[in-house]
Amino acid sequence: MNTETKTLTKKQRSFVENYYRTRKGSLSARLSGYSEKTSDQIASNLLHQPRIRSMLKTMLAEVGQEL
Repeated sequence: MNTETKTLTKKQRSFVENYYRTRKGSLSARLSGYSEKTSDQIASNLLHQPRIRSMLKTMLAEVGQEL
């Protein structure tokens, strides 16, 4: 686990993993334990956080994809 991963909460790490699998923000937020009512906004907020974007870009680059 790298330093970036350690600075994320358990829910945030779960969101990153779910987003990597599904590429769907709202669904990823719900699967990670965030409220269904706010999952759209939470996903948007999370996807704008530099640490999360950086992790996702790195993970996607490893398989030849882009965010």
